[in-house]
Amino acid sequence: MGSATTEDTSGPASQAARPGPSLLAQLWAFVCRIVRGFMRNGGVVLSGAIAYNALLSVPPLFLLATSVFAGLVDRTSFVEVVTRELHQLLPASKARPLIDAVLALLEVPYSGGVIGFVTLLFFSTLAFRTLEHALDVVFGHRREHHAPRPFWLSMVISLCYVFAIGLVSLLQTLALVSLPTLPSFVQWISRWVGVLGVVGMLGMALVLASIYEVMPLGRGNLRAVCIGGLFSALLWRVVQWGLVYYLENISAVTLVYGSLAAVIVVLFSFELGAVIVLLGAQVVAEIEQSWKAGRRWYEVASA
Repeated sequence: MGSATTEDTSGPASQAARPGPSLLAQLWAFVCRIVRGFMRNGGVVLSGAIAYNALLSVPPLFLLATSVFAGLVDRTSFVEVVTRELHQLLPASKARPLIDAVLALLEVPYSGGVIGFVTLLFFSTLAFRTLEHALDVVFGHRREHHAPRPFWLSMVISLCYVFAIGLVSLLQTLALVSLPTLPSFVQWISRWVGVLGVVGMLGMALVLASIYEVMPLGRGNLRAVCIGGLFSALLWRVVQWGLVYYLENISAVTLVYGSLAAVIVVLFSFELGAVIVLLGAQVVAEIEQSWKAGRRWYEVASA
């Protein structure tokens, strides 16, 4: 009988046949890449800066919006719309001071003139310009062959988003105020509440995708920014529900901060939103870099 031959399991052929990491392991590695990239880029600090500037931007933006909306809809209807929107983000007890602030704004119409209007527009863009700088950090791989963006172009992009938000808010307000006069339409809409919620979330995903595509320097991948926008929209919905439940049932923010509780809650909500937007941007950046290197988005780079 011939002697048994032993196979060499250390050769390159056997190493090539060795199975790679599982899909679950690759997905976990992708999540770790997202978190590491977020921390490496200073995501927490950038989110704090965005939240702070958003808090500075909201009062002038809201003052402009209330001055316009008050001339198109009656005061009671507008307050009802604002109350409904705030209750989606904050419990009733935390939203009350903000509603009182809206009422105070409506008591005295805006009369700042042209200079005051331009000043309000400038400060209302602070959050978007800060977000643009933060996204430039995340999407550093796009800036390899692009010169810095001029200040005036950054202002134009920020103003476009400010006007877009104002237009969407105006249309939403007019629609919600007009609904009670159309009972048959209200009855029809009540059957499709779930579908309308999905449509609203997809609309948010498209807005976020446009931010990931337009605001940073350089050209992005359309599929990647859509994936990042959908990820951020889904994550925001989950965090929104959790935040409202936490503030209503667990949080002791009123005991700790007293009369400042409403401001703290709003600032905390802005920071959570900024973290979600930057996490979505990090997802887009990782996917774009993976596709540029010829890998699937969840595959780990070879050593």
